[in-house]
Amino acid sequence: PVQLASCNGIRVEITDDDIGGEGRLLTLPKRRLLIEIHSGALKVRQRFTICHELARTCFPDCFKKIRLHSNLPLTDGERKFERLCDVGAAELLMPLNEFTADLGDMRVGHELVQRLSDRYIASLDATGRRATEYTRYATCLAFLEPAVTGPKGKSILQVQYPVANSLFSFRIAPKMKVPLKSIANECFKNGQSKHAAREYWFVAGKIRPFQVDTMRLPEIPNSEYAKVMAILSPA
Repeated sequence: PVQLASCNGIRVEITDDDIGGEGRLLTLPKRRLLIEIHSGALKVRQRFTICHELARTCFPDCFKKIRLHSNLPLTDGERKFERLCDVGAAELLMPLNEFTADLGDMRVGHELVQRLSDRYIASLDATGRRATEYTRYATCLAFLEPAVTGPKGKSILQVQYPVANSLFSFRIAPKMKVPLKSIANECFKNGQSKHAAREYWFVAGKIRPFQVDTMRLPEIPNSEYAKVMAILSPA
């Protein structure tokens, strides 16, 4: 990504300064641009953020407004704009033709996501989203966070937000509680990804069977970043 930015005359600097997020796009004299990336971000997130900021340069207001790649709450308009930039970043980091060739006819699971993440030096969540979008199988990613304390002091996970492809017909809603015996809770507790297991989740008032695979996500300080990524497919 740094070389790509350089080819477009854009300088990238890694900084220890408080820049209000993981990255930002700054305007310089003579209509030049600078991408600042916070040194504390994981390498894979730095790479995605650089691509995200490069995608911003496709919009005509990039010389008029400082934009931050941060974890702060966004307005609806800002959220839509950020999603567009995320789409552009994913294409720059994981080009579609190469990515779909690597994806092949495989179902999305934690081993596949890890392999593709290593291949493209991309974050687990960005890779999972890309794989979910282009797999031919019904798939939903449920990004999970701790919710409340359950029986015997055990933490119960809940859905922070879902990312499903058009083939997945069930509504996995934000704030939906994860079954106490789900492998997702074990993944959260011991930090290890778990192979797919058949589980029954309470969805839209009915008990539904799913194959559930899980990945523990990296800890991101001072953020509401999800703790576990559950990969669901109809059983």
